[in-house]
Amino acid sequence: MKVNQLKYFLAIVEAGSLSGAAQNLGVAQPALSQHIANLEQELDVALLERSSRGVSSTSAGDLLYEHARTIVRQIERAETDVRHLGQSPSGEIVVVLAASVSQIVSPPLAKRVAERLPEVNLLIQEGMSINLARLVESGRADLAFVPSGILPSGVESEQILVEDLVLGGAKGSEGDAEGAIDFEAACQFPLVLPSRPHYVRNTLEQAAFDQGLRLNIKAEQDSPRLLPRLVASGYAYSILPQNGFFEDQSLDGIFTRKIVKPDISRSLHILWPKAASQDRLTVEVKSVLREVITALSISGQVRGSLKTV
Repeated sequence: MKVNQLKYFLAIVEAGSLSGAAQNLGVAQPALSQHIANLEQELDVALLERSSRGVSSTSAGDLLYEHARTIVRQIERAETDVRHLGQSPSGEIVVVLAASVSQIVSPPLAKRVAERLPEVNLLIQEGMSINLARLVESGRADLAFVPSGILPSGVESEQILVEDLVLGGAKGSEGDAEGAIDFEAACQFPLVLPSRPHYVRNTLEQAAFDQGLRLNIKAEQDSPRLLPRLVASGYAYSILPQNGFFEDQSLDGIFTRKIVKPDISRSLHILWPKAASQDRLTVEVKSVLREVITALSISGQVRGSLKTV
């Protein structure tokens, strides 16, 4: 496989047609078709499906697409690093943040990257934690700040925070008291929780199973914005990481209590692709992200025990 073949293949998949890709690349369509035919012959597999609506990738093409994105991106980064040695890093970088912390982390991260790395085009996205590690592994994101789970083999990680899971409810409602609460007692409150396979839901169900308990689930809600508002309204209680209740700083009216017997917590990590461990742009932005999270933790805006300073 040649790099140009991979670039052509990416362009076709992203354009959805040979003619569109040819126009975007400035390459004659017959030449483009021949490159893809040679690539399919070399790999002995069909990569594209052609129809009246355009071109789409086969299952094998989907797999090659993920690899090709990473390969081409790293080659482009390597060229940039060598050509601009000694200069400020430049280029586009995608950072994905868990929804429970994105509103708090995004503004200072964007500001600090703009100040320190003015040639960098920072794209910040948020999403469900379960999907973000895969975005990094596939090369569709360069960095992530997410809760830990079973991490894909293609990423490296640095633990930075540990945050407790806490019971939250409307202030003044039953259970609003000082001090911690046993997990057994917390399970008895009517709960609104994220649906499976959310990391928090899986953690709570495993803890309940281990203790011989049953969670009193009244409803499921996957929106990190709506769920704490349901709690503040008095509709139900919830068990979430500390930051899940306080990420929206305009929201008031919720009490929280640390859960004990057993203590339940989750770790948050910075993730990056193994292939980008020496990538200068990734290293520089990762350093800024670490500094931002550390500062937010020290100031109390992001709750949790800081593991890396």
